[in-house]
Amino acid sequence: MLSCIKEFFQGIHGGLEKMDIDLTRQKFSDLLPWVSYDEETRHYFLKDGSVGWIWECNPVLFAGDSIFDTISSLLRSQMPHHTVFQFMLYADSYINEIVYAYKDLRDAAKEDLYKEVTENYTNFLNDGLKGMWQLSGTPLRNFRLFISIKVPVKSDVSNIKSYLVEIQKYSDVISNVAEGLKSLNPKPLKPDMLITSMYRLCNPELNPDRYQNHVDEMPICKQIIFADTEIERQKYSIRFGNKFFGVITPKKLPRNIDNMFANDLAGFITRGATAIENDINQIQCPYVFTVNIITDSNLRSKLGAKALHNSTTARGAAKEGNMDSMMVSTGNRREENMWVANQYEEGNTFLHIIPQLMLICDSEEDLTAKLNRTKAFWNTCGVETQSELDYMLHVLFVSALPCGLYSKVINEMERNFIVDTNAAALSAPIQAAFKGVGEPVLLYIDRRGQPVTLDIFNTGKNKNFYVTGGTGAGKSFFMNDFTNSYRSIDSRFRIITVCDSYRKTCYLSDGQYIEHEEEGMIINFFSEAGTMFGILTEGVGYGDIMLAPGSIVEVAEISESFCKIVVKVGEHEEVLVIPPQQFRNLHYELDGDTLNMLTGIIASMASSRTGEMLGEDEVVILETAIRAVYARKNRDTNIDDLLDYLNSMNSNTDLRAQFHVQTAYKLMLRLEKYSSKGTYGKYFNGKSTISMKKDMVVVDLTKTPEDLRKVFVLAFANIIEQEIYKGDRKKQQFVVLDESWQTLSENPYAKRFVEGLYRKARKYNASVGIITQSLDDLHEKGKLGLLGDVITSQSDFSFALYDENFRKAKDLGVLKVTDFEFINLIEKIPKDALPRYSEIFVRTPHGNTIVRLIVDEYKYFLNTSDPKDYLFIREQVEKFINKGFSKKEAMRDAVKYCAELAKQLGGIGAFKKYLLQHKGAGDEAGVRHDS
Repeated sequence: MLSCIKEFFQGIHGGLEKMDIDLTRQKFSDLLPWVSYDEETRHYFLKDGSVGWIWECNPVLFAGDSIFDTISSLLRSQMPHHTVFQFMLYADSYINEIVYAYKDLRDAAKEDLYKEVTENYTNFLNDGLKGMWQLSGTPLRNFRLFISIKVPVKSDVSNIKSYLVEIQKYSDVISNVAEGLKSLNPKPLKPDMLITSMYRLCNPELNPDRYQNHVDEMPICKQIIFADTEIERQKYSIRFGNKFFGVITPKKLPRNIDNMFANDLAGFITRGATAIENDINQIQCPYVFTVNIITDSNLRSKLGAKALHNSTTARGAAKEGNMDSMMVSTGNRREENMWVANQYEEGNTFLHIIPQLMLICDSEEDLTAKLNRTKAFWNTCGVETQSELDYMLHVLFVSALPCGLYSKVINEMERNFIVDTNAAALSAPIQAAFKGVGEPVLLYIDRRGQPVTLDIFNTGKNKNFYVTGGTGAGKSFFMNDFTNSYRSIDSRFRIITVCDSYRKTCYLSDGQYIEHEEEGMIINFFSEAGTMFGILTEGVGYGDIMLAPGSIVEVAEISESFCKIVVKVGEHEEVLVIPPQQFRNLHYELDGDTLNMLTGIIASMASSRTGEMLGEDEVVILETAIRAVYARKNRDTNIDDLLDYLNSMNSNTDLRAQFHVQTAYKLMLRLEKYSSKGTYGKYFNGKSTISMKKDMVVVDLTKTPEDLRKVFVLAFANIIEQEIYKGDRKKQQFVVLDESWQTLSENPYAKRFVEGLYRKARKYNASVGIITQSLDDLHEKGKLGLLGDVITSQSDFSFALYDENFRKAKDLGVLKVTDFEFINLIEKIPKDALPRYSEIFVRTPHGNTIVRLIVDEYKYFLNTSDPKDYLFIREQVEKFINKGFSKKEAMRDAVKYCAELAKQLGGIGAFKKYLLQHKGAGDEAGVRHDS
């Protein structure tokens, strides 16, 4: 830093000391403000002798009063004359970091198809930088927010000691920025990142992936613009390489400024009546939207003098009958003097603001069109604008950058407006997008073109979610995309459903598809029930943990080749695989959750005909029977054993009361059809044949009889729960109950079961997903009853597709959003956007947003469950099978064939038209799909 400051005193140009600069004679890098950086105080030394602090923050989709109040308080800080607070919103076309992260997550994908789909989708995203037709031409971009404070320094910088003492005076204000704006997650912008960001902006033809390391001995401004980059100032633009930069500034601001003022100027999200109207009122190119806010210690006296003059003028004008309204909201020039005085008395102050918008386009013609388009929709926001000419462009370019406004040109620019601190705060462009949570396992696009990354497992709380959407809203497409996205990073799925929408995904993932009609299927839910304990005969070492012989351990699984035991590591439990050994005193115990689960399943069997809950005495008898039989037979228990116990209650000394004997006899009669001699006995007696060894397992209950379905749901869920317990807890696991309202809502024991499942999921690194038709199903009076409250309270994430009952869900309190979010986001979710996109309201622990699921041809055919699409795919599958392909290979090649065909035809829309002409494409698929 010191060497750079020394060089500054030896003749480095002092930046923009005047506006009239000949760019053919002077290097543009001399105009850039940054000289050096001090790591200890985290400040930049700037060309004009001032110092600056820069933070990169996360923009928000909507900013509430609290954020603007904090900014307003910051602006009222006691700072020197001509301190500049700057807010810079950068719609950056560099999305490679997101794209690379999406691709890198899937480098180790086991299925080649996932790698191929990923390659095509990343190409699709890169093409989206030119504009996406699904967004009415808006390109993809990454919204970045930079906040900076530039402070003049009086001390002679050659005296480093006094210089640093003066800087230290502002340490409280600087620390208040990070603390007060923590909802924007501010992080100090180090020189490496500043140089790299500015390098990409100023050298558009050079490699954007190049990371620029800061060289401490060289002024920062000399490390940004490369000699190969041509810079040319034209009448309405300034050209850097192959990019044209144009600027518009306001000539007039609206009288009243509210929270949505700067938000609307960044592109409509709420102002349009529909999603399409908002789409066409976007800034359809990369841009830099900057507001510089400047303190002026002389402004109070200037305004006072002006007010006095206006008051005198107004009295004269009143005699003439000519009264003009004033710019501030008092509406009367005669009151201005008192209004200004009162504002200062209340602690409010007045400031200069200079708003400006810089567009970045590929040609001068394109720039002219985009400038005119943007000026038109800014005008609808009450901002009258002008396109800046050549003599101002270099000044405005530099002043748009962090700490880039030079105090010597402020008055000469004549682009400033005088407003109070509240209006200045509301003008700050901090609103653009919610960028998501975690890595891009799931990748969506918002209405402004921001890629939104989501990872369900990136939260310290629970990892559960629910999905809602009416018929035809794209729910199955969404869930197939969700499943394939996580399967491509090797997550494990267990799905229980009453539709066959997951069949294709299951086959493509080399999964296991279980249907009711499967030959010899036995679901003995006792086979995996309970916890096994034993005493080690040999010592076991695991990291710093040593288990001596004789230690009592929890045994998850025993085989001839290995054993799995549960070891507590810190606050977590891990499954440790050890060599096989003999355990002493091996025995089983039923924990409370497992007993509740088993009781719930048996009770469901006993009440399957009536659907009514059993009485308390009946439940107690069942629990007693389960404990007694399990203590004797452990995991070899079956329904016949329970019936024998209930039948023998006449001789049971523990329950001699005649009432209990009669109750037990009635329970036995109700359960007889599940015995080995009963109608459904073949499914529940004997050793369980259900083995879920694959990473992708789908249980399809579509063909299961109605009275058996709710028993099967709990029985399969019990097997899945036990498997989660025994499995690799480091591996992400999902349990998905699709169309749950049809199965769980009819089961009076579902609430207890789901609560237990959520507890196990939280403990064992698993996520539970519930899929239902409508948000109002989740109300206590909805189809899910009391279970709805369990689901909503235990799910940190939710995804709501179009639902005609949105308003009803909000009124019932199920959809917990503000009136503002409801009116401006949710009510504008289109009903008929398919197949262009599905629009989803996403709720996360870190923020809410509206996203669009926009896919290319490969992802479309990977995820579609539309009956016509599916029939055509199935026809291709049969052709490949006839050529000797396996089912998995045939499904994979059919998806690829359809994707390539759609590309050749001109997209999904053209493919749909082709299907109308294709023989058989309009026939019924013969299977049920919920699209």
